[in-house]
Formats: sequence, structure tokens, C-alpha cells
Amino acid sequence: MWTGSSSIAWLITAALLASACGSSTPASATSDATDSAIDSTADTDQGLTAFCQGSAAKVQRGSTVVSPAAVSSSELVLDCCMGVVARFHAADAIGARVDVLIRGMGGNPPAGDLDLANPPTGLAVNIASDGTMVTASLSGTVRLDRPANYVDPSHVSLCAEVHAPGSPLDGVRLYVSSFPVASLGAQDRLTFKLLSDPKVTAQTAATMPLASLVLATEPVIRLSSIAWYEGGKHRAFWDQLATTAALRNKVGNVSTQGVPFVVEADGERIYLGTFYSLISSQTFAGPTIVMENLSADGFTIDPAYPAPITGADPRSDPRILKVLTEMGKLVP
Repeated sequence: MWTGSSSIAWLITAALLASACGSSTPASATSDATDSAIDSTADTDQGLTAFCQGSAAKVQRGSTVVSPAAVSSSELVLDCCMGVVARFHAADAIGARVDVLIRGMGGNPPAGDLDLANPPTGLAVNIASDGTMVTASLSGTVRLDRPANYVDPSHVSLCAEVHAPGSPLDGVRLYVSSFPVASLGAQDRLTFKLLSDPKVTAQTAATMPLASLVLATEPVIRLSSIAWYEGGKHRAFWDQLATTAALRNKVGNVSTQGVPFVVEADGERIYLGTFYSLISSQTFAGPTIVMENLSADGFTIDPAYPAPITGADPRSDPRILKVLTEMGKLVP
């Protein structure tokens, strides 16, 4: 093995998954900007092996190389198969986010270093770009290391070149070394929970010690709900079956009082936030998710409502960022 791992962003929709399950040809992804360094003087004649070196994830298109490239990941559990998706957030350099779906037909992908040009029986690798499956082949290698338990993350390593004549992705190179993929058993490492008493408003909850709040048992948002989280904008994008409609149903009517929630990381309470409505004239001096601002592909956590937050920003608490990083969810 080698040395070294949109306005509406691409979600793994039912139609896309159905298409992927019925095909073993590569597919492709959505548009996202990153803060990664871009080198437009790269040697385009270097071999794939030379490209796939070091610890930083990379994307190359022509003479442009993004390194380090922002990457996120998710576990895939489908009717047809199991596997992972690794997303390369490099739209600023190549015009699209590129997603690589790695699936084991009928179960997990085979173990070991796998030749993408001659994939073994049971392995299907697809590429997606801006939500559209791309007919392509791949050369290079891929490896998926599964943990011995259902809590620790899997790790994917990929060194690949896309061959898609006529497509903007033709010749794109992708490299990541041992990148984490959150297991479904770790879905509660990050949770957003309502209070058990729906009569407690956000204003009332803000006057109470965080530790004294009685929380609902079931989260309305959890780690497995999130495909990736943009740390700079505090914007989360839905993963697989999580939807805005489902969140609205769980939260219910927020009226003008707001519906409070508590964010927990690894079981530790981090901050009090609220679901709020634009019709409210009341302020809230803490993280806020405005229901009217929810989009089909995710949600944004504002610093406060409506004024900017003062003091330390709890949205960037190191304990939250630790979970998102360790589980392959955090991008710039």
C-alpha cells in the first residue's frame, strides 16, 4: 500500500442510492468551497504513486493541487450493501465536491489493499459530482479498515485517479490516508436534546443552571444526522435519512418563546441553545437555530438572536470539535 490516508449540497437521496446500488461504475458529488491551500504549479506528469504521499489529503485537477484538502465521511447502510462515502470538499479548485462511494455488495467491502483497476468480486466503487452519478473507471488502490467493535471509527485510505472521458472529472486525482468514518455505534457522541418538559421556554431555561435541566431521552439531532459540519459557518448538512421535515416534526411549534435544546458531546453538556422563529421579538443570548432559515439540506446555528454573541462562542467548544474531527465530520 502507498505511504501516508452548493447551495444544496449532495445528500445520499433515495434515487441516488438506488442508482448506486444498481451499478458498480464510479459516481460523483456537490459544490463546496474550502480554505485549503491551492498549488497551481504542480507537475501534472508525476505518477499516481508519487502523488499519494504524506499525511495530508489531496485533490489534483490538471496543474491545480489542493493540499490539504478538506474531507468528510459517512457510513453507508443500504439494502444492497454496506460501505462508506468519502467526500473531497474542493469545489474552489475543481468546480465540484467529489464523493467516493465504496461499497461491499451483500456486506462490507473486502479487506486489504484493493486494486481499483481490477476490483475484486464484491467491491463497487462509484464517483458522484454535484449529486450526479458519473460514468467512470478508477485506477489506484483503496483500503477500508474496520474496528473490532461498533463504536470506534472505521478508516478509509484512497489513492485514485478518475478516468471519465468527456467529464470535468477526467484525470482528477484523490488521496486520503487513513481517514476516520463514524460508526453507527458512535451516533450519540454528539446530540441535540430538547427538554423533557415542553412548557419550559428558552427564556426560562436560560435562567437555570445547565446541569439542572431535565432533558428528553431521544435526541432531535445526533452525530449520525450530520454528513459534514462547516466549522467556520457552523452549518451542518444532513446525512442519508435525516431531513428538515423530520426535525420540524420533532421540534413542533416554537411560537415566540422558542424551544430550548442542549448540545452534548461525549455525554457532557456543552451549551444551551434554542429553536427560534423570526416572528419573535424576544432576544436570546445564545446559539440559535431559526426555523424559517432551515434549508432542505441542513441547518445553521447562529451565535445568538438577533445580536452577535458576546464572549466565548460555545459553538466552537473544543469538546464538540473533537468529536466532529475524530468522526470525520468537520470541514472548514
